[in-house]
Amino acid sequence: MTEIKIILEGEHEKEVQDKDSKLALIYKRSCSNVYFIKGEKNIIFDTGNRYVKEKLVKALEENNINPDEVDYVIQSHWHLDHCSNIHLFKNAKIVSGKRFIWFPDGGAEKYRKTEDMDIAGVKIINTEGHVQSHISALVEIDGENHIISGDAIRKDYMEEGFFKNEEAKETAIKILKIADVIYPGHGKVIQKEKIKKLLEMAQSK
Repeated sequence: MTEIKIILEGEHEKEVQDKDSKLALIYKRSCSNVYFIKGEKNIIFDTGNRYVKEKLVKALEENNINPDEVDYVIQSHWHLDHCSNIHLFKNAKIVSGKRFIWFPDGGAEKYRKTEDMDIAGVKIINTEGHVQSHISALVEIDGENHIISGDAIRKDYMEEGFFKNEEAKETAIKILKIADVIYPGHGKVIQKEKIKKLLEMAQSK
């Protein structure tokens, strides 16, 4: 059976620049969550920031994951807090949001649509808005939709009623409507009741 594990929880050191706005922050250090999808293939989703490299290596060891046996690395997007340890997975095919898969030898297998990317047990979906070419992964487990969302879902921002742009809002609503469980790029896993509340909040803005 396919399962999703949090291999490394993201870390955040932030400083509030404007006391009247919780969103006026400077992130002094920021690192995304790193997820492992175990199914027909070994898949890593996002690889974190470079300063957690040693922690990530240790976490992989503790979870009996050999980096050389990872088949795919899915990069939600190319911000440094999400992609800086991609070099650890030397044999993996790198899935990016620019409509193709990068291979370690520099070749590329191109696709007209992100959804046409063929990865066993995983559906890649377009989730643009946070940045262009942002992607997320949908994994069906026991009939439920588990979505690893990258920064397409930011619970902390949404609770403040903040969306980067209208496209980001539409993307968040799309995910919230179809997800039973959400694994965000930052923060804790979001379960059904909280998903429902976030959807209501997003649609009311």
